[in-house]
Amino acid sequence: MKFALTSVLISSLAVGALTACSTSPAKEKEAPIALASHPRVMKFPVVGMGCRGCAKEIGALLRHQPGVMDAEVSFNHAEAYVVATEANGATREQIAKAIDDEMKRRAPECAAEGKSPAK
Repeated sequence: MKFALTSVLISSLAVGALTACSTSPAKEKEAPIALASHPRVMKFPVVGMGCRGCAKEIGALLRHQPGVMDAEVSFNHAEAYVVATEANGATREQIAKAIDDEMKRRAPECAAEGKSPAK
């Protein structure tokens, strides 16, 4: 995961640097790439996970959100790390809502199985 996140960040920075430093006449006529289209890593708290299965399922859910390129959820740290681009529809608010909605959906299921939320 660290390698994938690092690769995405390095690629993003390289593309941004190349776009910003270009002085060729052909490039000047093209529309600049919007910063929102570059991938970025976002961190979210994930409150209430009862097991590592919760983390796995939330990670899968996040990877299927529009604009999300990769996602990892840490049960031990109760956090989600998401690589996404807002240009493709993945806003911070949408991702946070997806996490909250899934945790609300899973809470009764975890409680019925006797799993207590991670602290």
